[in-house]
Amino acid sequence: MVSLSHTLASLSDDDMMALVGPAAWANGLRLARSGAVREFSWSEDGEQAEARVKEAGLTYRVRVAQGAVRPSLACACPLRSDCPHTVATLIVGREDARDKQRSVPEWSRVLEQMLGSDRDRLGEPLALVVDAHDPGVEPSLIPLRRKLLIRVDDEEGFVARFDGDAVGVSDGWAGSHACLSHARGVPPVA
Repeated sequence: MVSLSHTLASLSDDDMMALVGPAAWANGLRLARSGAVREFSWSEDGEQAEARVKEAGLTYRVRVAQGAVRPSLACACPLRSDCPHTVATLIVGREDARDKQRSVPEWSRVLEQMLGSDRDRLGEPLALVVDAHDPGVEPSLIPLRRKLLIRVDDEEGFVARFDGDAVGVSDGWAGSHACLSHARGVPPVA
């Protein structure tokens, strides 16, 4: 399932307008631009956002959650949903989600989309060697598992090893080769 922050980051202005209608969209945009959204926050699991939106002396509590087809919107105002307060919260949430995405490298976002963000279910640690040393050959990906030794015979003697604590490259280091270390900070094996 796609996360709420990913959904919000991908929403265009036209998507939001189609979601709530042009009148609610215009009023929500006015509220967001005027700074009416206060105390915006994400839930711990990132599947829900909450804010307080102030308008005409009243403050409304807004919740946005990931729905099956579209974001689920709830507001404490008389309209209850699809109101300017939820739009303002969507706009602030979208900008926050996009700011967070900009701070995460593209490769990390793609990998998280492929594997999901629940690290507990992923099992034992793995490594991936990206072999792109020969410009005349398409790059290849070599998955490494615990206690596995991979030898790629080329003119520079490229060797990669993953033993659960470290991944390394040795025997003729070249700038086109990469060296990966396990997150525990153990130096690469020689």
